[in-house]
Amino acid sequence: MNHLGHDLRAGALVSVLALPLCLGIAVASGFPASSGILTAVIGGLVVSWLGSARVTIKGPAAGLIVIVLAAVADLGVRGTLAAIVVSGLAQVVLAKAGAAKHVRLVPPAVIHGMLAAIGLVILIKQLPVLLAIPTDGGDVLALLGQTLQRVPDAHPAAAVVGLAALATLGAFVALARKRPELRVVPAPLLAVAVAGALGLALALPATTEAGVALRLELPSEPSAWVLTPDFAALATPLAWYHALMLTAIGSLESLLSARAVDGLTGDRSDLSRDLFAVGVGNVVAGALGGLPMISEVVRSTANVEYGGRTPRANAIHGACLFAMVALVPGLLALVPVPALAALLVAVALKLASPESFRREMNLGIDQMLVFGATVAGALAVDLLAGVALGLVTKVGVHLVNGAPPTSFLGLDAEVEEDRSEVRIVVRGAALFTNAWRLRRLVSRFDARPVTLDLSGAALVDHTAMVQLDALRTERADGPGPLVLAGLDGHRPLSRHPLATRKRVSAPAADAAGDEASERARR
Repeated sequence: MNHLGHDLRAGALVSVLALPLCLGIAVASGFPASSGILTAVIGGLVVSWLGSARVTIKGPAAGLIVIVLAAVADLGVRGTLAAIVVSGLAQVVLAKAGAAKHVRLVPPAVIHGMLAAIGLVILIKQLPVLLAIPTDGGDVLALLGQTLQRVPDAHPAAAVVGLAALATLGAFVALARKRPELRVVPAPLLAVAVAGALGLALALPATTEAGVALRLELPSEPSAWVLTPDFAALATPLAWYHALMLTAIGSLESLLSARAVDGLTGDRSDLSRDLFAVGVGNVVAGALGGLPMISEVVRSTANVEYGGRTPRANAIHGACLFAMVALVPGLLALVPVPALAALLVAVALKLASPESFRREMNLGIDQMLVFGATVAGALAVDLLAGVALGLVTKVGVHLVNGAPPTSFLGLDAEVEEDRSEVRIVVRGAALFTNAWRLRRLVSRFDARPVTLDLSGAALVDHTAMVQLDALRTERADGPGPLVLAGLDGHRPLSRHPLATRKRVSAPAADAAGDEASERARR
């Protein structure tokens, strides 16, 4: 069988990486620790054969912790399982309707803002777990205040174990950058192993005196791993709200992850088919007591680095997880909960790193406004509100910068062609809402050179610039190269080469053209 050896190696290594992450995500989501592993096993043994993206790994995701935890607070675990089943069915319907392609409509600044907000929420919620600080719950800001006030109440041994896991993880990742051959060792497993040994040496108890859990609690009987959904919870509007959140954010994260992995491998996966596979997986996971799953980017990237070539690697990863739990269940009970919190803190720091804020500022004040609005809305209300506020801010910023309102609803472009060349003249504006239409229009003429005249566009936003730059790169070596023309009369909103470009006034544009001509004569 082609690539079987590569898939065996990659699947086995990814399972070792996935084990502590699945446990940590489940505990942080308010589910039994076993639910995270159950989801990964279903993602491997069931979803792999449904035609999902070739080398993606399916399983629970840190990005959904915030949503699942809120659902558990409102519906309980079994009510949340019913919402997961509904969200899976909705994903199947969306996939069949071809909705996956519309992920391109979501501007990068909104996506980055959503991920940064998820990172901040995970960080705030996991810090007290990392240090074993007792808290009273509440919203994110209240929890942050409690954590800061009660640092002196941290359990000393638990804090040492959690911080040691975090330090081990950071140090090994830094070392692996200098020594790439070390990347074969799953850093999360190493961090958990160090924390586990330290926990034994310090005689870490199962709970603190304040009742904070420090050790995992896993069902002793395999049958106890299966939980049944409480579909009666669907009688409440809250259940449908949480199902909507799981569908929207889970689908967006999954599709973006699949696209990111395609960028590593050069594949062009059928995103509708991948969303269908994830939807079926969520129906099965929800019915059996698992967490919601997505095409997970960290484990998928590791799969590529470890040499995974086909969907078999995902299946092998699921089978290995099942085998590990079946053969050595006692070892899992030795895993300190603060060590799992350390893994999630590391994930949160990546999602909400200072670099993500600097990146948006470098792209321009327009992108920073959208990014900031998304983060603020997500922290103040929820992720869906953050995405909505980010989109509204994006539209408002574009209107202020001169984009015609009609451009948000469609593409105003005229095609001029002859036998040897095609010229596409864009009017109105090229925006995040119509960039995919523009890309599709250009792609109709793959065999001929295309000149895209943007001189008449009042605004060419960052999303459109990203799409057109990618298309220009794709066509560079083919029979139909793409030339972007008419941007000389536009002012970029930052120094970034793909920043939003706003057309200057006609006199200013003429003056700019005269100045350019004069420089050319000199």
